[in-house]
Formats: sequence, structure tokens, C-alpha cells
Amino acid sequence: MAITTLPPTKSPTPLKLLPEITRTKAPTRPPVIARGSKVFLRILPDLKVAPGERTSFRGFLLILGAIVIFNVLALLAINTVMTSDAFVLERLKLQTNIANDQRDAVLKIAESKASPDRLAEAAANLGMIPAKTIIYLDGTTLPDAPSSTLVVP
Repeated sequence: MAITTLPPTKSPTPLKLLPEITRTKAPTRPPVIARGSKVFLRILPDLKVAPGERTSFRGFLLILGAIVIFNVLALLAINTVMTSDAFVLERLKLQTNIANDQRDAVLKIAESKASPDRLAEAAANLGMIPAKTIIYLDGTTLPDAPSSTLVVP
């Protein structure tokens, strides 16, 4: 099977779906940006610099300098507050350590006074004498009973 092609034509014929519409030229207007800037410039005074004059950046530099100084002072204030909080925290830690040391000292003194030898010595100083026999209370009787029973071993 052979594929045959038609010989090329000189110019392809365009497809015409719609009839050609002749356009009329609209009046030319300047672009919107140019008109907008003219209106804007009418509101503001003339901002042109005369030839030979130089513009001054002094005001701009003063504003930038004020912003920088304000930020530095704000950082200084924040660091000062943080440092003072650190000193307060350190002082509180020191007070906690002192309170723990005092509590340990009191507990040590209480333990030394609670030893059996010291208790016996303190009782003798108060005029107490050691018991010859040990007496137990009987807990089976009711508290409102007229007499309590003592049990001697």
C-alpha cells in the first residue's frame, strides 16, 4: 500500500468561519497609570528638585536613628528585667538551702534527744523513777464502765 500526497499549494487558504469585521480606531488615550499619576501629582506639591540643588537625607536618617536607639533601649530594659529576675531566683535558692540546713539541724537535735539513754536521763532529772513492774491496761472493758481493770503480769 502506497501513501500518496497532494502537491503543495502556493498559499494555504484560510478558513473563514465568520465574516471579517472592519474595526474602527478608538480614540487614543494615555494609559491609566499616566493619568493616575497626573491626578496624584496635582494633589501633592511639585516634588521636582531644582537643578544644582541636592536633596537632604537628614530627616530620614534621624528617623532611622531614633528607631535604632529605641530598639537598643528596649533590649536593654528587657535584659535588665531578666537579670534582676535571675538575682531574685538565686536569692530564693540560697534561702531554700539555708532552710533545709536548719531543718536538718533541728531533726538531728530531736533525734539525739529521743534516744533511750537521753530520755532516761531527762526523766531522772524530773524526779521520775523507773517502774519495778510493767502494768498493762485491759482494752476489753468499755470506756463508760465504772471501773477499769488493771492486769498485772
